[in-house]
Amino acid sequence: DDDGEMDGIGGKHCCRWIDCSALYDQQEELVRHIEKVHIDQRKGEDFTCFWAGCPRRYKPFNARYKLLIHMRVHSGEKPNKCTFEGCEKAFSRLENLKIHLRSHTGEKPYLCQHPGCQKAFSNSSDRAKHQRTHLDTKPYACQIPGCTKRYTDPSSLRKHVKAHSSKEQQARKKLRSSTELHPDLLTDCLTVQSLQPATSPRDAAAEGTVGRSPGPGPDLYSGKDSKGRANHNYPFLGLLLWLKGMLT
Repeated sequence: DDDGEMDGIGGKHCCRWIDCSALYDQQEELVRHIEKVHIDQRKGEDFTCFWAGCPRRYKPFNARYKLLIHMRVHSGEKPNKCTFEGCEKAFSRLENLKIHLRSHTGEKPYLCQHPGCQKAFSNSSDRAKHQRTHLDTKPYACQIPGCTKRYTDPSSLRKHVKAHSSKEQQARKKLRSSTELHPDLLTDCLTVQSLQPATSPRDAAAEGTVGRSPGPGPDLYSGKDSKGRANHNYPFLGLLLWLKGMLT
């Protein structure tokens, strides 16, 4: 959570309600100002947040207390503090504190509703995420070409995609370091020319190639000869050419 709206000069807490720019030294002063000046003085049932840049875009609440709780997002107020010794966690909403306290007590009141499953969780959102693992469908698919991984929730997919990115960066780093250590190795291999063996007149007559131009040499890109057979003289040229393309 944010620590409240801070003014750039002097580290003061600034009110950003429309047509207000009051500054306060303490967060508690800003909280009281918002409640007494901007909320309590509003008439009727107009519980709308007029904080500059609020994502609600002037959508009103249906109760005063809901607007007060919402204003903690802007002021940074966190009145719900953890009561366990040594823990300094604090939360703007009471329900978030209750969920946090279960990390200390080990309480897991949300049981998986799938028949035969004994899993339990401290909050309903984790239970919902788990219960999707019992379904056959995994709607979140990896979009990287060649990868067929699918997941039941978007957070697992994001972790998987990050792993892809990390592996790719490591591979590129290894390729660059190897070519820096041996800069002429790749160039020499890629400039190998196909050599046509000399054909004697007797061999040419036997093969019926007299008066004909020599056929194509071996295919350096695929490692095969002109008839599509594996050419063992060039077993790695296809790989080397691929590496060159990765580095350019």
